[in-house]
Amino acid sequence: MKDSGLAVVVPKGINCYKVPGKGKNYVHGGASLQEIVIPVIRFRHDRSTSDKLQAKKVSVALTSLTRKITSMITYLEFFQNEVVGDKWKPLRLKAYFVDEEGNRISNENIIIADSRSDDFASRTFKEKFTLKSGNYDKTKPYYLVLIDEEDKVGDFIDKIEFNIDLIVQNSFGF
Repeated sequence: MKDSGLAVVVPKGINCYKVPGKGKNYVHGGASLQEIVIPVIRFRHDRSTSDKLQAKKVSVALTSLTRKITSMITYLEFFQNEVVGDKWKPLRLKAYFVDEEGNRISNENIIIADSRSDDFASRTFKEKFTLKSGNYDKTKPYYLVLIDEEDKVGDFIDKIEFNIDLIVQNSFGF
């Protein structure tokens, strides 16, 4: 023990003492584990991990299986993955289509994912997208872009590739 730097204190004796009250009314004076062991708890608050405890925004996923658009008007379904509560905050998404250069080619939809229900149907959103008039090359990729409306930077939450192969191109001029 001298080399480790630890000191151990143990009560001497095995005498029994009478104590008033119910029960056996005797306690011993010897060394027992609960008399000599003192738990030491060390707590260190790390502020760098405190953001893990804060509520995050829910996530939204595209559930429509097809990634091919064949008409100027198309409907897509989205699903809110988490239920809004203590750990999850609501999310407002902007959703629209862009071409390879990032030019918008459709209307913009706002998806408000704020459902507190466990019911899957109430967390499903069906959105209508209308493509702008123009010619679309079926060999080029087009993208559905999902952006957090409150995000000032404008980073994409998701960018999903689509193929646009219109049955009837807008060649009538109206």
